[in-house]
Amino acid sequence: MGGIRLLLGCAGAFAAVAANGEARLASPVAPVQHVIQQPLDHNNRASSPTFGQRYWTNAAGVTDNSSARVFFLCGGESPLESTWDNIGQPFEWAAEFNALVVATEHRYYGQSVPDLHRSAPAAFYQFLTMEQALQDYVEVLTKVKADYRIPKEASVIAVGGSYSGVLSALLRVHYPEVYHMSVAASAPWLQLMGLSSPTKYFEIVSANYLQVSRSCHDTIRNGFSAVMDHYVAGGAYAALSELFHTCDPVTPRNLDNFLDWLRNAFSDLAQTNYPYAIGAMPGHPVAYVCENIVAKANATVPTGVAAAERLARVAEFYYNNATNGGTLECLNVSFLFPYCSDRCWCGTGEAAASWNYQQCTEVTIPTVTTNVTDVSPPSVCNLTDWCGEKYGVTPVPRRMQEWQPAAVQNASSRIVWSTGTADPWGGGCFQDNFTGNAEMPVLRVEGGAHHYDMRLSNANDTASVRGAQHGKGVSVEVARRARVASQVRFTQSVTDHHTMTWGFRMRTAPHLHVVCAIQSRRICGGGSPKGASHVGFTQSVVGAEALRVKGGTHHTMIRGVHDANDTVSFRGVCNTEKAHLWRWIAGHEALRT
Repeated sequence: MGGIRLLLGCAGAFAAVAANGEARLASPVAPVQHVIQQPLDHNNRASSPTFGQRYWTNAAGVTDNSSARVFFLCGGESPLESTWDNIGQPFEWAAEFNALVVATEHRYYGQSVPDLHRSAPAAFYQFLTMEQALQDYVEVLTKVKADYRIPKEASVIAVGGSYSGVLSALLRVHYPEVYHMSVAASAPWLQLMGLSSPTKYFEIVSANYLQVSRSCHDTIRNGFSAVMDHYVAGGAYAALSELFHTCDPVTPRNLDNFLDWLRNAFSDLAQTNYPYAIGAMPGHPVAYVCENIVAKANATVPTGVAAAERLARVAEFYYNNATNGGTLECLNVSFLFPYCSDRCWCGTGEAAASWNYQQCTEVTIPTVTTNVTDVSPPSVCNLTDWCGEKYGVTPVPRRMQEWQPAAVQNASSRIVWSTGTADPWGGGCFQDNFTGNAEMPVLRVEGGAHHYDMRLSNANDTASVRGAQHGKGVSVEVARRARVASQVRFTQSVTDHHTMTWGFRMRTAPHLHVVCAIQSRRICGGGSPKGASHVGFTQSVVGAEALRVKGGTHHTMIRGVHDANDTVSFRGVCNTEKAHLWRWIAGHEALRT
C-alpha cells in the first residue's frame, strides 16, 4: 500500500505520506490488536473459507465492565490505522460513558485481505460488499462483549466518517437489535443514493478558494483554461510536461489522468482544510496556497501561461514539498494518482484495488466537473467499459437504492448526522434537520472540512467545532441518546441475527413501531412454540404491537387460502375486525406516514 488515505475521496497527499510516517497525525491512544477468523461468505457459513480480520480495542475509559458501553468505530476503505487516527472523538468520550472503544478493519483492506487466487478479479472480490462487511462488524462486537465480559444488552454506539459513516448508519438500520445508535459524520448518504448532483463535490471545492479570495479562485480558473487553450489545443504537450515536472510525458492518451491528478491537488487541500498542521502540510492549507502560491487577495489576476505556472507550483507543493519532503526529482502522475473508478482518488496498492471494485459495483459515486459550477475543465464519469475490462463487472447504482433506504427517517432512529459546510462531500450529505425529528438530528459544522468534528481535539480547533451547537453538540447528542438507548432493548442473542429476516417496520420519534407476523424468524404467533417467547419480546419494545393468534401454529395468519375450518382466533384477527391482515396493516396510522 502506497499510503493511508483518509476515509473517503480525494486524499492523495495524506495517503502518500502516511506510509513513510511524515504526515500521519497518529492517535495518542494505544490500541490492543486482535484478529478474528471471519467467514468469507456469512450467508453460506457452513462451507465458506475464512480470513483473518484485524480489530483494535482500548479499554482505558472502562471502570466497570458490567455497566460498560461500546463505541464501535467502523472501518472504511483504508487500513485500520486510518480509522483509529481519523475518528478520534470517541476516545475523548470514553471515560464519560464508561466505554470500550473498538475499531474494526474493513474486509479486503489493510491486513484483512482474504488469501485467495486472484486470476479472476470478479471471483476474488465477489464477497467485498457492504452487507458482508456489516456482518463482520456484528461478529466482532459479539466476540468483544464476551471477551471483555460486557453484558450482551449493553448499549453500542457505531461511529464512522465518510464511507464508514454510511456504514455506521447502516448498522443502525439493518441491525437495530445490536447497534443502539449511530454517529455518521460527513456521510454522503444522498450521493451514494444518486439523490444529489454529481457536480456538487467540485462546486464546493471551488467555493473553498473563492471564500479565501476572488483573486485566488479566478487565477485557478485561468490556469486550467491556459492548460487546455494554450498547451492542449496547441499540441504543446512537451512544454506542459516540462512546466509540471512530470516524470513521463503528458500525451493525448493520458491527458484525462493528468487533469484528474491536477484537480486532486486542489480538491484534497479543500477536503482536508483543517486549522492545524499535519506533518509538513500547514494548517488552513487552502488559505496557505492562495496567499503564498496562487494569488493574494486583491492581487492582479494572471492569465495564460502565467496562471498555468501557478497551478504547477501548487502541484509541486502538494505532491512533493508538503508530502514527500521535497525529495522528488519529478512528479510521477500515474503513480501519485493512478487512473481509477473514483475520479477523486483511489490510492495505490491493495486498498486502491479494493476501492476500485467497490466503486465498480455498489458504491458508485459519480463526480464531474463543468467549468461552470467549478473552475476546472469539463469531465464526464462513465465507468461501464473500464469496470468491465478491469473486473468483469458493471456498476449497479440501484443496488444502493435497494439496500439503503432513501427515506432513512422512516426506517430507523437514533442516528446523529454531522456535516461540515465546507466539506466537498457535504453536497451529498444531509444538510439540515430533514425530518424535523429530534431522534435523527443533523449537526452543521460551520466551515468544517471532511469529518473534522470526529477528529481528536486540537488547540487550534475552530469555534464551530468547540461550540456547544456544533462539535460538542455531537457529544451532547451522543449523551442524550446513549443514556436512553437501554429503554429499547432486543432480547435475542446477538449471534442470532444471521438466520433472521426482520419483517418489522422501524419507525422514528418518539417510538419504534414494530408490526409482527409479516416476515420473520418465528418472531410472532401465540401458538408456535418458538413464537410464544417472541410475542413477549415485541411487547417489551416501546411502541411494538403484536397480533396474537390464540392457538395458532407457525404463520397461520398469512396462509394464502382461507378454510372453512379456520379457528375463531384466526378469523377474528384476519377477517372480522380489519377484514384481513393486509388491510389491517394498510389501515394502520403509523404505517401510512
